[in-house]
Amino acid sequence: ICFSECGYDYECLLGEGCYGSVFKGIHREDRSKKDGEPRPVLAEVAMMLRLGTSCSSIIKLHDWMENDVGFILIMEVPDQSMTLYRYLENCGSIDGGTASRFRQQLLDAAKHLFSCGIFHGDLHLENVLVSESSLDLKVIDFGCALAIDDEPFESSDYHGNEIFCPPEIDDQPTFFAEPAYVWCLAAMFEKIMKACETNEWCYIIRLCLARDPADRLRLDQM
Repeated sequence: ICFSECGYDYECLLGEGCYGSVFKGIHREDRSKKDGEPRPVLAEVAMMLRLGTSCSSIIKLHDWMENDVGFILIMEVPDQSMTLYRYLENCGSIDGGTASRFRQQLLDAAKHLFSCGIFHGDLHLENVLVSESSLDLKVIDFGCALAIDDEPFESSDYHGNEIFCPPEIDDQPTFFAEPAYVWCLAAMFEKIMKACETNEWCYIIRLCLARDPADRLRLDQM
């Protein structure tokens, strides 16, 4: 990547995955730090543009461009952040207030995604960043996202994390976005609850993890 052509100074490589690499750069004019991620992501760009910037719990897309390699997404990078999975692993335990704050931010993000007609497709603890200083969460990585319409998705279109995969993906030929969101959220809430060592959410989590999607709560009931 030629950072200079994009108006950024290269800072470091943040990580690499199956679809590309994530770098950190500093914008020359405002000196703000942003991530750049090269990958074939026209669909991902479309999803993020549809989301807009109104939800603080979803990573923001600042710009995107095409070069000889493919596409570069310029996204915000929260200060002193790590994945929610790593945060919970490092902390060992968290207090009830922090757990409730995480739960509400994840729920707000999922509701916003659903209202914008987007199924994230890979929602799990490693696709959520947490700022160590503010405890603000950011849902990231829309590479598996799908546009929601009136028809169900084909289960074969799901390419997300297998551990956080809703059971209907394996049980049925098709699935709907809302019950899948509910299941993924509940699976994350369960991990947060264990770190908090509380049983406060057990009843809601049990309802949301029902194997039959028709038996789960709706997003507005969580």
